[in-house]
Amino acid sequence: MNAAIPIKKIQYWLLTLLVLVGIIIIVGGLTRLTDSGLSMVDWRPIMGIIPPITASAWQQVFEQYQQFPEYQQLNQGMSLSEFKSIFLWEYSHRILGRILGLVSILGLAHFWAYKQLTPILKRQGLTIIGLIITQGLLGWYMVKSGLVDQPDVSHFRLAAHLCLAFICIAYILHTLVGLISSKKPKSQWLYQRTWTLSILMFLQLIYGAFMGGLKAGLVSHTFPKMGAHFLPPIALAKSPFWLNFIENPFMIHFIHRSLGWVLLSMILITLIQGYRQNKVPNTPLFWMTGLIFAQFILGIATVLYQVPISLAALHQWLGLLSISVIWAINRAHRPPLMTR
Repeated sequence: MNAAIPIKKIQYWLLTLLVLVGIIIIVGGLTRLTDSGLSMVDWRPIMGIIPPITASAWQQVFEQYQQFPEYQQLNQGMSLSEFKSIFLWEYSHRILGRILGLVSILGLAHFWAYKQLTPILKRQGLTIIGLIITQGLLGWYMVKSGLVDQPDVSHFRLAAHLCLAFICIAYILHTLVGLISSKKPKSQWLYQRTWTLSILMFLQLIYGAFMGGLKAGLVSHTFPKMGAHFLPPIALAKSPFWLNFIENPFMIHFIHRSLGWVLLSMILITLIQGYRQNKVPNTPLFWMTGLIFAQFILGIATVLYQVPISLAALHQWLGLLSISVIWAINRAHRPPLMTR
């Protein structure tokens, strides 16, 4: 790496982007859990920065909201003060997205203008900005699905929006880890194992988004069974059969909790194998095991208490942290010939 390149400053910039994306995901989760995501019925990337301030401005945006299905089918009679509370959640989510976009663009522009980037870092920086812009566009595409006939966003678009957010985090982590020079030995075994865990966690992330979009967490509040059955018959009720795996809330709930068992079993096997065979340092194993175990317990509590906002938001945040840590460990243990 060229000595003129301010490695530390670029690392701080990337860390700032990571923190911002994490905060946006948390606020986005709270926006969904409070049913606030459809309170802003238009998308103005520039003028939308200015919130309603005067009484007449608030009344105008409230009247716009009243023209759409969520108010007409679910929230008729809502007061202006109640509307303000849901509007501010969605407004905060969008403002944070704009801040993230500005920090990414201005940061890259600064390093580029002062010729402090290698060709690889230029490509990586442009990719990060492209992912962030695409995420904003996908967010509005998701919201639009709830402004037509039914006052619910498509759970497919919700899953795509959440998965792209993680892809942003994954790529920023990939870039950041590439800037951190480490003389520690690499573990091919841990690299391969964390690839498998990352794929399973990503699949779990998709089904977690399906759970949120279809409110599938509410179909059962018992554990380990779903009512009287491990797999209730209604989970197989849709026709054709394959629709159950993407549209049936009962089957989606079953898959999400089943993947939790698979992940917990796999991380415990990984911990035992790594510890007994001295394949890797203990620290990353303990981190991964602790996070997935805590996430598993928190998921059970979320189901048993019928998805309270606080537990559901914490469950989502801890899931994001778990997959991010596993991916960071994976990137840190890439074989030398795969570092770029």
